Amino acid sequence: MSGGRVGAASVVLEGAAPIPWRAEAAEAALLGFPLTSDRFRTAIKFELARATSLPDNHHKLATFERLAIDGGMLLAVGSSLLRANPKVSQKG
Repeated sequence: MSGGRVGAASVVLEGAAPIPWRAEAAEAALLGFPLTSDRFRTAIKFELARATSLPDNHHKLATFERLAIDGGMLLAVGSSLLRANPKVSQKG
């Protein structure tokens, strides 16, 4: 975060493909914007619009979208809190 805006982003989607999926389109959609739930949702939807599903698995994209958005926002908020309070992450 730089000035309240995303300066660098790494987004990896896991659990939907045989290997973790680097979400480069989502990363690009986050750069330069404040990290809000609406921005993250837009970035994930942009990424998943490029996805193709197997014939009987199309319904899984909507489920995966919800999980990615909810989980991603929790991680983003958590890491922002740790950066704001570095002593929280220090043990001993």
